[in-house]
Amino acid sequence: MLALTVLVAAWCAWLAADVLRARSSLERAAAELPALQRTVTSGGDAAAGTRQVQEAARTAADATSGPHWRLARLLPVVGDDARALGDVAAAVDGLASQALPRLARAAEVAAPAQLVPRDGAVDLGPLEDARADVLAADASVAAAAATVSGIDTQTLVTPLGQAVEELEAHLAEIRSQTATAARAVDLVPSMLGADGPRDHLVLVQNNAEPRAAGGIAGSVLHVRARDGRLELVEVRPGNELDGPTSAVELSRAEEALFGDDLGRYMLNVTSTPDFPRTAAVARQIWADRTGVQVDGVLAVDPVALQGVLAATGPVAFTDPAGTEVRLTGDDAAAFLLNGVYRRYEDPATQASCSPRRRTRCWVR
Repeated sequence: MLALTVLVAAWCAWLAADVLRARSSLERAAAELPALQRTVTSGGDAAAGTRQVQEAARTAADATSGPHWRLARLLPVVGDDARALGDVAAAVDGLASQALPRLARAAEVAAPAQLVPRDGAVDLGPLEDARADVLAADASVAAAAATVSGIDTQTLVTPLGQAVEELEAHLAEIRSQTATAARAVDLVPSMLGADGPRDHLVLVQNNAEPRAAGGIAGSVLHVRARDGRLELVEVRPGNELDGPTSAVELSRAEEALFGDDLGRYMLNVTSTPDFPRTAAVARQIWADRTGVQVDGVLAVDPVALQGVLAATGPVAFTDPAGTEVRLTGDDAAAFLLNGVYRRYEDPATQASCSPRRRTRCWVR
């Protein structure tokens, strides 16, 4: 009995020491993750931060493994907490050892500064080089998020349950970013003509006349992409693409909500909040009116454009009067939504584009 008592006491002490060690390590990793995440996404040097998180995560994973921990997982009352702590430690360790290094490498290769167009073209090499790392990192984050979200926090002691819920929310935020990055490296090179020329419509929305997807498609750009280089093929005002009937067969619900406006007027293709439907309708209207089939449809509004300019830097162009205008990440939306009307009185000038200088003009 004495020997058994000593053995149980030693086991409890061992377990308690590892719980404290795992908790301390996970807290260190959690404290480092936000700053490290910002460093990785901004393309900075993440090597030192990654090592610190990896060391803390590995310590936590080691502390929650072994025969004494496997026994604790089987016990009543404390078993749920032991399993949850072990699963959290394993998830963070997987995140630190697999996702973070891959994201750091991808950020070095495809830093935002390297993706800014130069001489009218985007270098697609960095995106293609980062593809494997970004996809693998997203898979690792998804696995960690699934593990943590599968923990029933209702059966845990309050501090542990709160920590699990906080980690779940943080992983969901990271996953939203990695999933977006994974889609980008998977789709953007092809969209920009890495596999051959691609034709796209860009719906330039005017939020002054709101629709469900943003604003009316005031102008439509036909853009051709080839090896990362974009060519503005044609620009048409949205109201020049109207037709006598709908270009697509509308559902009963669409007819009840929009009449035939959704399929008849390019201005109104954004009436539905279902953008894939908007894209299909816009693509068919363009084909009917111009005879040209396009590969994809995108939409942008002045607010989104201003956000892009804040990341890529300002652009300068020459207006129809021959004056150079500069748009930045601070004033683009205001200029495009109302400044253009105050500066140019002639509606034709507001929406015009010089055929000889199409790549330098603006449209509403």
